[in-house]
Amino acid sequence: MSDDNDEERRAKRRAYDRAYTAKNKDRRLAIQRASRAKHREAQNERRRTPEHRLKLAEYKRRYRTTHPVTEKEKTRAREYAKEWRSRPGVKERLAAEKRRYRLEHPEANERVRAWRLANPERRKRAIENEIARRRSEQETKAGRPSASLCEICGGTERVIVFDHCHKHGHFRGWICSRCNTVLGHAEDDASLLLKMAAYLKRTQINTSPQLTLPGL
Repeated sequence: MSDDNDEERRAKRRAYDRAYTAKNKDRRLAIQRASRAKHREAQNERRRTPEHRLKLAEYKRRYRTTHPVTEKEKTRAREYAKEWRSRPGVKERLAAEKRRYRLEHPEANERVRAWRLANPERRKRAIENEIARRRSEQETKAGRPSASLCEICGGTERVIVFDHCHKHGHFRGWICSRCNTVLGHAEDDASLLLKMAAYLKRTQINTSPQLTLPGL
């Protein structure tokens, strides 16, 4: 009989806890957010210390010796990092953090330069891998592979780049670096480009009087 009463009390307690949690969910979240905001700066300062970074790196090394990273984890991490970097203000905050760190730790710049000089092949492979990764992402977004010639001028001697609308963000086509630069300087203004084309047609035969040289 005692066991039945204990089980009944535990069931009532669990039901009460669930009801209380559901009723006070917003209040509990507000308390948690306020606590995190209150201690965030102190935690960030602690995480920036060299001792904490070394301790964290050592922990990660020990953990990975017994828990190798799976392809599923790598894919999930890349997707999360991509989504996180696309959030408003994150790119600017990361750039500010890098500038601050370089100013406070000039020796880090020397270490990076020394490593690049000592490992030219590894740096070259890293750059090639990053270019390939970005091109793969661009082709996925475009919905078709990169073209071998410019879709504006038809040229093949220049680098083909991913062109997108700076106003709406959608993919427009694969064009060469020269055409992409022209569109950028024209600020994607079609009427300005038409005026420029008309100007070239008008002036390619008849030289403007102010451009003539005396005696010619």
